[in-house]
Amino acid sequence: AHFDSFGKQGGKLSVGADANASGVACLLETLRRVSADAVRGQKDAPHVIVVFTSGEEWGLRGSRAALSSLKERYAIQALINVDSIGRAKSKPTHVIGISTHAGLGKRVQAALEAEGLASGKDIDAYAYKHGSDHWPFHEDGIPAVTLWASEYSVMNTGDDTLDKVEPE
Repeated sequence: AHFDSFGKQGGKLSVGADANASGVACLLETLRRVSADAVRGQKDAPHVIVVFTSGEEWGLRGSRAALSSLKERYAIQALINVDSIGRAKSKPTHVIGISTHAGLGKRVQAALEAEGLASGKDIDAYAYKHGSDHWPFHEDGIPAVTLWASEYSVMNTGDDTLDKVEPE
């Protein structure tokens, strides 16, 4: 997930409550759950590296730097990028990359549905190429998908405020 937003747009400050504080919150919750499984000694607890970046809105700078640093130390198997998901209760969650990396995409889609979230249609043709922090990993040959459930017209605007994000 990435920390940055676009700042001022049209004279209004975009605080980025959905794009992308919602993704950051989701990763924090994921980290809490995975850590709890590991503490309980659950044998099948996944090995997960959680990465927060900045510079997504400015040319994917943070994810490019993260990839460079991480691949020196780890054999990265896959990337699940959590972008704007602040409306996942009322809107379907798109797994961007579901057809590009079908194996990973279908597993992520099944996990969403197991959590009671509706998955969206395949929008890879419109949203995959260069679309978010998944792109540098994909370019490097690593299966990568992005989760997205947002209101496109509000993203990176002064209307991207906390009152429009679904806390669930």
